[in-house]
Amino acid sequence: MNKYYKKDDNSFVRVDKEKNITYVKTYTFYTNIEIWYKYKQYKIEEKMQETTEIEFNKAYKKALTKLVSKI
Repeated sequence: MNKYYKKDDNSFVRVDKEKNITYVKTYTFYTNIEIWYKYKQYKIEEKMQETTEIEFNKAYKKALTKLVSKI
């Protein structure tokens, strides 16, 4: 089962059961999607709040759209 976390309004993390991490950052000056494969050392920070899949997916689509529009 996937878990979703929100670091701030522009930074989201998805962790799946195998510890694959998807990190999405969508700031006005910086957009990034990182995918880490079986990254067991990743720790959820205390200030991160659990969030929904819907909110994560919105951020992911926004980042993907921004990145593709730059190509």
